[in-house]
Amino acid sequence: GVVVNHTDCRACSPIKEDDAVGVRFYATKPQLNGRTVGEYTLLCPRREDVEQSVCAGWDLGTEGKDVWAEFASTGSLRQEAAKFNGAIGFQFARLDGGAVAQKVRLAPGEEKTLDFVLSWYFPHLLSPGLPVIDYGHAYQNWFSSALEVGRKVLGAIDELLAGTKRWQEALLASNLPRWLVRKLCDDLAVLYSNTWYTRDYRFTMNESPTYMRGCLGTLDQRMASGGIFAMCFPALAEAELWEWVRQQIKEDDPQRYGLHWNCRTGRPDLLLDREGAIRHDLGWDHLEGGDYGTPGWALLHWPDLAPAFVIQCYSLAAWTGNEDFLRRVYPHLKRAMRFVARLDQNGDGVPELWGPGCCSYDNEHFPYYGASSYISSLYLAALRLAERIALRFGDAEFAGYCRGTADRVRKVLEGELWDPNRGYFISWRDKTAAAWEGGVRAHADRSENCTVAQLAGEWIGKMFGLPPGVENGRILSALRRIYELNVKPVAGCPANEVSPDGTIRSFSWAFYVEVYFACTAAYFGLADEALETLRRIDYAIHDCAGTPWDAPLVWEGPENTVPGWGRWYMSNPASWFYLHALGGLVYDALEKVLRIAPRLPTGIGDGRELKDLPIFLPGAWLKLSVRDEDRSRTVQLVVVQTIGEGWPSFDHLILDLPPGASLSTLRVETGEGKFLNWSHSPETNEIRVDPDRRLQNPGDRLRLRLSW
Repeated sequence: GVVVNHTDCRACSPIKEDDAVGVRFYATKPQLNGRTVGEYTLLCPRREDVEQSVCAGWDLGTEGKDVWAEFASTGSLRQEAAKFNGAIGFQFARLDGGAVAQKVRLAPGEEKTLDFVLSWYFPHLLSPGLPVIDYGHAYQNWFSSALEVGRKVLGAIDELLAGTKRWQEALLASNLPRWLVRKLCDDLAVLYSNTWYTRDYRFTMNESPTYMRGCLGTLDQRMASGGIFAMCFPALAEAELWEWVRQQIKEDDPQRYGLHWNCRTGRPDLLLDREGAIRHDLGWDHLEGGDYGTPGWALLHWPDLAPAFVIQCYSLAAWTGNEDFLRRVYPHLKRAMRFVARLDQNGDGVPELWGPGCCSYDNEHFPYYGASSYISSLYLAALRLAERIALRFGDAEFAGYCRGTADRVRKVLEGELWDPNRGYFISWRDKTAAAWEGGVRAHADRSENCTVAQLAGEWIGKMFGLPPGVENGRILSALRRIYELNVKPVAGCPANEVSPDGTIRSFSWAFYVEVYFACTAAYFGLADEALETLRRIDYAIHDCAGTPWDAPLVWEGPENTVPGWGRWYMSNPASWFYLHALGGLVYDALEKVLRIAPRLPTGIGDGRELKDLPIFLPGAWLKLSVRDEDRSRTVQLVVVQTIGEGWPSFDHLILDLPPGASLSTLRVETGEGKFLNWSHSPETNEIRVDPDRRLQNPGDRLRLRLSW
């Protein structure tokens, strides 16, 4: 709602420094909003072998025809006639357009690189709803003008470019398909377009800057987007997680009690104790408090938020080994899980849903009621991780509570939501549906649709080394049925939901598909199905829409290839979880355990070789290679670089038993031919090896050959 491009008050002036020349662009009149108060500079470095020229400026009303005509003929810009003030340079009555040019001569076969830097400095980060708060930007702690920023970049441009290219070239050096490498790179665009980093180092991310009116954080979407921060920017990830702790509903909170949908009456007349609840977001264009929602769209009551909070806190601790963070956040995790339990109204262990606006899948076309497979699976994973945390801190009482609740949730999943005839977990069932008859939300007692997120928690379990939450055969059956119904019939992004006969399918939330289905399928051995799912999503985003950097949440149309609602969506980086899933990699720095269980698709190394797969962790960047031959598998792990204080490495390595391997003849040897002892777990069909060396420093490598 604020006009940024004030054409009646733009101005520019030349910049002539010892090390740089360029143009400064600024405003000459007060701005309508403090957010638009700022400046840009366009700079190039001074070089003896390059002729630089600057024009500042011309009246854009004349399109600068004289300026550009001369440039076209001479290769140099002509400074417009102006009044000169020796102290501050050229000043103009009306200055709109400005440019900087560099002119070189090249001999045959000669190359030269010319650098230009566009920099900006907009010091005020204000909320239209709370204009008294100026959050500012973190960069103000290091710079005081756009010129300072530009000069800093000019001085470090080679280093910055090399660092950026290094991780991109590492992806290219692997044998990942080139379309997947491009997708992984493109999917990070929202890291700069959506993020807030304030002057006092508070961090968060816009859900969709142009559609969601400044909704910040969005914990459910962070399930798909937050991995890249935990992997590569752990301090930022931790800073944002503490924002949710700060806003958690406390015992003395004036919003502790509120009305909730009553499954016994079908009306929002149940008084709910909301102590411990985790908010959906951190604020709307500010960080002063997330939305509580409305009785119809009760955001604070969504049962997937607290599990998402537990899972994301554990992932940060597990990947960094930061036990102190986990210990400090643990009381808040307990309160959050106790709150979710109060959403269970019929005592079966599973929180009840109440129709549109009841969880992350908050669409009106496919409302959820009662016990949902998506919520049940995610909740089950959070309970199992919460039990692990409780046992770590010696809290036997809470560990027992989590274990008992998990057993009841598992019973609902396998006993009531599993459909043996269809081979998948149905979307939801509601034993209280009769109580809703005659009301505004009357509904059937079940939906037998096939939802793409029915195994959401199994992805989480695999990522942190938990055994399957439900029977393994049912997981594999459900994954295959999702592929047959939700993925295969759609040329573009797989459908969120499909009717049992496949005749009715929904639009797609592609980034949830990437984690809740594709990564799960990869971990459970459906390698070709996982990769093909990602390819179809890339086809819609890159080939059909052609705008990968502002990809939306919703994909619709006959083949789900048409961009729908919610551009610049924060969950774009979901694809980065696939790197771990492809290698079957599970890393827990708290337990000092690394698991490698690759299931290679035929589209990568003919299903027999994975070459130099980059694995990004908070303290180290690794490369994983796997090669399968007749009666042998070779696994190699290399430390490319360590970050900050380094990484805790691992003491125990767990490898899956390759297909066809014989335990009676299995041998494990190092690259130097040294044989290592190993032990086998019949329950998981994995072998445990204690390596003869630690991977601690750049260049360290571990090479193991399994033969039988």
